[in-house]
Amino acid sequence: MPQRSKGPRLYERPPRRDQSGKITHAGVWVIRDGPITVSTGCGPDDKLGAERALTSYLAKKFSEVKGQPRGPGEAIYIAEVLSLYGSEAAPKKEGDRRILSARIDKLMEWWGDKAVSEVRRTTCRDYVAWRTKQRIRHAKTSTRTVSQPTARRELVVLSAAINYWHAEHPLPALPVVWLPEDSKPRQAFLDRGQAAKLLAAAIGFYRDKAGAIHRRGKSARANRSHIARFILIGLYTGTRHSAMTGLTWETSADSGWVDLERGVMHRRGAGESETKKRRPPVRLQQRLLAHLRRWDRIDRATPLNDGSMITHVIHHGGAAIASKVRTGWEGVREDAGLGPEIVPHVLRHTCGTWLAQRGVEVWEAAGYLGMTAAMFERVYGHHHPDFQSAASKALSGPWRR
Repeated sequence: MPQRSKGPRLYERPPRRDQSGKITHAGVWVIRDGPITVSTGCGPDDKLGAERALTSYLAKKFSEVKGQPRGPGEAIYIAEVLSLYGSEAAPKKEGDRRILSARIDKLMEWWGDKAVSEVRRTTCRDYVAWRTKQRIRHAKTSTRTVSQPTARRELVVLSAAINYWHAEHPLPALPVVWLPEDSKPRQAFLDRGQAAKLLAAAIGFYRDKAGAIHRRGKSARANRSHIARFILIGLYTGTRHSAMTGLTWETSADSGWVDLERGVMHRRGAGESETKKRRPPVRLQQRLLAHLRRWDRIDRATPLNDGSMITHVIHHGGAAIASKVRTGWEGVREDAGLGPEIVPHVLRHTCGTWLAQRGVEVWEAAGYLGMTAAMFERVYGHHHPDFQSAASKALSGPWRR
């Protein structure tokens, strides 16, 4: 069976070197289209420029179909739509841009050579079936495949890209992108003992098969120090993954930062606009604030090799976390003796659960986490000590005739 064409796409060609190791050709983004390779002229650091070059390439390629002028609607290719969306609507944060770019790349593989008019329920279902058979690249075992929620998030990007195109170049008929059923709210959360085990593993402790406690070497502990910070901030603030890894020590226009003097963590930059995933400021719990002040002293006392200061609260050897905490998390989770259902997002879910269990008012807990009161009540309400208490008392009292 012939391999499916991936359609025109970007590829980062590494630098070329001679036999002595000297670079003869700098790295560059190129456009691959079957046997054709076209240089964008953009270096590795200019992904946005490369995406714009891909948009121009696609517009030129699809301007005519089999020698005929391009008609409206059906002659507009999804590759064009995705490329325009990726180049003009990309988020400011590097990590978020990478996530969007990865989703667009996967959509390109399946949809790139299709017209917008081919988007319908059956083709969307075919995409989900194709996607969920693919193995996860970073999975430790060959049996793990892409989940349906992942395919759903990619189709959400496709829908957004089509709507973005339609706002500028109205389509004769706006297709509806079918989405598989959304995943149910995550139910896993940590109790106090499990949270303690996870944190202990992050600072190097583990148990052998006989149950004896050991501690990993200094190098291994240093390699996990960012996980310890990630866990504590996640448990005590319930902040989303990407907002945590973007936190800086100083006021920032494009990412969140911590105000150690006032004891407040700002989840979004001073120049960032609010999105559907709210990122309001949060009052820091006293223990966490003490940890943050200690980490700040440590980072200020250990400048980088070039003399510059460490900028990010959560970092790996001074370098900011590019996208997600992944490999280090899995090792810590295994040392803590916890199952694969304990993913980084569980920290946020744990914070919400603990707030409910402590009886915090719904509106205040929701504001602390950055969600609506309705969402908090739907996901965490059953953990609250007052959950359906009035109804329960009403049925427990004496009956009136």
